[in-house]
Amino acid sequence: MKNKIGFLFILITLSLLPLNAQNKFEGHWSGKLNFGSVALTIILNITADEDTLTATIDSPDQGAMGIPVSSVRVNGDSLFIGIKSIGGSYTARYIGAGDSVYLKGKFSQSGASLDLTLLKSDKQTVLNRPQEPRPPFPYYSEEIEFENKEAGVKFSGTFTRPDKVGRYAAVVLVTGSGPQDRDEALFGHKPFAVIADYLTRNGFAVLRYDERGVGKSTGKFAGSTTLDFTHDALAAIGYLKSRKDVNPAKTGIIGHSEGGVVAPMAAAMSEDVKFIIMLAGLGVPGDELLHRQYRDLMKAGGAGEEKIEKMLLFNRELYSLMNNYPDSSRFFEEANSLIEEFYKVLTDVEKENPEFSHESLESLVKTANGEWFRFFVKTNPAQYLSKVNVPVLALNGTKDLQVSYKENLDGIGKALTTAGNKNFTILPLEGLNHLFQKADKGTIDEYGKIEETINPEALEVMRKWLAELVKS
Repeated sequence: MKNKIGFLFILITLSLLPLNAQNKFEGHWSGKLNFGSVALTIILNITADEDTLTATIDSPDQGAMGIPVSSVRVNGDSLFIGIKSIGGSYTARYIGAGDSVYLKGKFSQSGASLDLTLLKSDKQTVLNRPQEPRPPFPYYSEEIEFENKEAGVKFSGTFTRPDKVGRYAAVVLVTGSGPQDRDEALFGHKPFAVIADYLTRNGFAVLRYDERGVGKSTGKFAGSTTLDFTHDALAAIGYLKSRKDVNPAKTGIIGHSEGGVVAPMAAAMSEDVKFIIMLAGLGVPGDELLHRQYRDLMKAGGAGEEKIEKMLLFNRELYSLMNNYPDSSRFFEEANSLIEEFYKVLTDVEKENPEFSHESLESLVKTANGEWFRFFVKTNPAQYLSKVNVPVLALNGTKDLQVSYKENLDGIGKALTTAGNKNFTILPLEGLNHLFQKADKGTIDEYGKIEETINPEALEVMRKWLAELVKS
């Protein structure tokens, strides 16, 4: 469940366009993009290569570096940066001369438009990620493919195991919400690369894969739901069963965030899943989770109680409309009426807040009508957890503001007890955030600033639990 702002620039693809003969735009440009109480540092890197321009975006506050844009166009003093995959763009003018130059323009997405001024900068940001695995690796690694035949999707992934020939206990890693690659790369971190490396060095086989429509995997991510991702994970389990170096009797799933919903769904649906580890997984219904997530994140960002309650009221009414009107046209009609009614209770000052703009609210409505969102809001993890009778390890950080630890761990425990499950461990990890980093506040803007990718305690808890499990 990643914050929409936090993942604004994650899904971008590269393209090339002709370069004007004289290119004054080449170089690094830095500025702040303000979303209400959140200010993100944005760095635009423009490179000239013979007769083409390429560009990438860095968002160091999020830890997202070297993100390519979809198009670059220059016309005199005007610059256009297109971000096709998220429906975003940056349009600016080159102003000044000599050492005093800057780009002044607007960043736009889904009808919302924000001022963004970028100053010429001397260098590109480099992030320190000391835990990121680097070759040579002391274990076997293989690029693999497997297929969800029913969906017609071919997945590309990385399989690792110890060098010594044998049949190993194995795990499939399942990522959180939003299009994710096999490393779950976000905020400049690669959590799944770190987990895979750690577990493989400690005697386990690990499969991690690009989600459908991401990286080298085929298919379409948009329009897919958590149930679709569950079938994808089961296809990965099926692939592991086919390997002679994997012990199918000791094969399970480690899921993070939404992956922590996929894991129990898969275990409830298939006996091939022999255990699950839920990292910041859900124990409460999707709508409850999103309401709590919004409150915690807004409060941590300094928002007042009145503002929070007004937005929560809007969200509750919007979710109610989703349940009452499965037809998109009727839903949009009712949602537009909701926006107009909502505006009547806002103060003049609140109406100036970008989060309360018509464009922002309309963007929320559009998101709410998506297939993934509709499915997620209605998802009740207890429905699946109450059918899980395999060993379960559920971990959550006490500073997780996206999946609050107490309500969700309590919900997981209650549902597993209902299932009659006698082999589950539920453990809050003190001071860790949603990514299982040692955190100060737990806010999303900290994720990229923290050098630690995943806290060693979380890695060791998983290793010990798995080691004890596979001994039996």
